[in-house]
Amino acid sequence: MTPDDEARIAASLRAMSVMAASLGLGVVVFAVIALFVLTQQTPPPGTAGLNLPFPLPVLGVGLAFVMLGLSFVVKGKILRGASTRGSGAPAALEALLQRFQRATIVAMAQCEGSGFFLIVLVIISGKAHMVWLAGILLPLAGIIIHFPTREKLDQWLAEVQSS
Repeated sequence: MTPDDEARIAASLRAMSVMAASLGLGVVVFAVIALFVLTQQTPPPGTAGLNLPFPLPVLGVGLAFVMLGLSFVVKGKILRGASTRGSGAPAALEALLQRFQRATIVAMAQCEGSGFFLIVLVIISGKAHMVWLAGILLPLAGIIIHFPTREKLDQWLAEVQSS
């Protein structure tokens, strides 16, 4: 690889790392806000809430499991569509970097969305269900697993170039 290619790769990984950190921190900050709201909240007298056979946040945890699995499926589908055909090596590398970035961001965003949904369900459920906020560890784990590294990018580029 040329020094120009290395610079492109470094810039792309930097941008993806910033986005990954933003997605993860968004979930954490919202969870902290939810904790603050829930600890300050006094339920209005005479409100019954939803009558479900299970706590509402269970749906959020279930969705988090589903979205974590789907994030790998969707990311794999986006990455499998890659081809090294192009007008030249720099253009091909740029297209591959964009595809890797798109796949990584989509996968992390799926995890983030399920984390936000879970937090909203906990807020709706009220103070008694604050323990379910621990469920955000699942979407955060997904974001960490999908976090872009040079090793992951190099491994994927080698797979694409060998096919």
